[in-house]
Amino acid sequence: MTRRRRSRVAWCSLALRSLVVLVVPGDMVAQSDQPAQSVVSAELNGVVRARFGARLDPLHDALVELTTVEGRYTTRSDSDGRYALVGLPGGAARLRVTRVGHAPLDLTVRLPSTGTLDLDLELTATPMLLPGVRVEARGESDASAPDDQNVPAPDPLFELRRLELSPGVVESGVVDAVMGMSGNEPADPSDVLFMRGSTTDLKLVLLDGVPVYAPFHVGGLLKSFEPSRLASADFHVGGAPARYDGGLTHILDLETRTARRDRTRASATVDLLSSAVVLEQPLGDRAGVLVSARSLHDAGTRVLGGGSSPYGYSDVLGTLNADVGTAGSIRLTGFRNQESVVLDYPDGPGDARWGNRAITGTWRHQVGSAELQATVGASRYDARLPLQSTSTDDDPTPSTIVASAENARARVVLESGWRNRGLPIRAGLSFENQTLAYEADRLDESSRLRRGGARSVVGGYVDGSYTVFPGVTVRTGLRGD
Repeated sequence: MTRRRRSRVAWCSLALRSLVVLVVPGDMVAQSDQPAQSVVSAELNGVVRARFGARLDPLHDALVELTTVEGRYTTRSDSDGRYALVGLPGGAARLRVTRVGHAPLDLTVRLPSTGTLDLDLELTATPMLLPGVRVEARGESDASAPDDQNVPAPDPLFELRRLELSPGVVESGVVDAVMGMSGNEPADPSDVLFMRGSTTDLKLVLLDGVPVYAPFHVGGLLKSFEPSRLASADFHVGGAPARYDGGLTHILDLETRTARRDRTRASATVDLLSSAVVLEQPLGDRAGVLVSARSLHDAGTRVLGGGSSPYGYSDVLGTLNADVGTAGSIRLTGFRNQESVVLDYPDGPGDARWGNRAITGTWRHQVGSAELQATVGASRYDARLPLQSTSTDDDPTPSTIVASAENARARVVLESGWRNRGLPIRAGLSFENQTLAYEADRLDESSRLRRGGARSVVGGYVDGSYTVFPGVTVRTGLRGD
C-alpha cells in the first residue's frame, strides 16, 4: 500500500519595479514507492520582456547576470525571452539584467536551498539618440554628347557627404563649402575641411593672439601643446569676455612663456614613438629665445617588428622676448605643425595632410595704471584629403578626387586695460581679414571644382569683471563688429 502526503504549495507575488515574481518554494517534495530523488542545488528561470509604451514583447539577447557568494553566473534570453540559470547556491544574490536600448534592472533575490525560483522580468525601452543623416546627389550631363561620352561620374558632393559618416576622419565643413556654390554661403567661412578634433562652430583656439585650427591631434600620441612651453592657458565655456571675436561656447587662449635669461639650456628626448628638442638661449640681459621641436617616428614599430605607422605629426614653436626699456616689451612667436594620416587607396595619393603656420608679434607698455597692448599676427591653415570615388557599371575605375582647403587670417588688435579698485576693465579695437579657398580635382583632370571668398571685419569692445567673493565673479561687456 502506498501512502501519499499532499504537499502544501504556497504562492506569493512580489512587485519590484514593475517586476512580476512567481515563487515556488523548494521544500515541496513528492513521496512515492520509488526512492526519493533529492535536489542538490537551486535553479532560476523565467521570461524577460520589454515594455515600450503600452506594448510588452519578449526580449531576446538580454544579458542576465547573477552574483552570489560563490561566484558569478550569466546567460542570455532566447528568441522567446526565456532564460535559465542552474546549479546555483541558495541564499541572497544580486541580479542584473541589461540590454542595449533598454534601462538596466538591478535587484536582490533570495534563492531557495533546493528547487526552482521563477522570475519574470521586465525592462523599459529607452530611445537611443543618433545624429541625423542627409544624403544629397547632384549630377549634370550633356544630352547632346554621344552616348559613349555621356558617362555619369561620381558626384563629389555625395562622396564628401558619405565620407562625413566615417567616424574619426573628417567633419562636415568641406560639404558646407560645396553646398555654398549655388549662392548660399556657409554659416562660417572658416568651417572648411577640418579634421576630427578641430574647433569649429563658435569655437576658438588662440596661440599668442592668432587662431590655430585642429590643435587636438587625431592620433593622441602627443600633447597638443607642451605645458612647459606655456605661460598661461585661459579656458572659457560660456560667458566669454567680449574681447574674443571668434567664439562663444569654447575658447582656449594660450600664451607662450618667456625664455629664461640666466644661462643656456638645452634638452632632447627620444622614445619608441616620438622625439623632442628644446633650446633656451639668453640674448644679453634683456632678451631670450625659446625654441622647441617635436615629431613622431617609426623606430618603435621597427624594433617591435611592426610596419610603418600610418600617422605622422611634427611641430616647431619659437618665441623671442625682449625688453625695450621705457618703450615696454615685445614678443615674437612662430608656430608650424603638420599632421597626416595614410589612406590606403589603390590609385593616386594615399595620405591626408593638414597643418598650421602662424606668426605673431605683441607689444606691451605700462602707462600709469593702464597697460597698453598691440598684437599683429597672421595664420594659415592648409588641408588636403584624397577621396576614393565610387565605382559604377559605366565607370568601374573612377579617378580619385583630391580635395584641398586654405584658410588665411591676418589680424590687428589694439587694447588697453585698467584696474581701478579691484575692477579690471579692458577696451579695444580689432581688425581681421580672412580669405579661404576650396578646391576639388580629379587626378585624371576630367573635372575640377573651385570656390573662394574673403571678408574683413572691424570691431570694438569693452568688458569688465568683479569678484563678489571667492568663487563668484560677475562679468559684463559689450562688443560690436
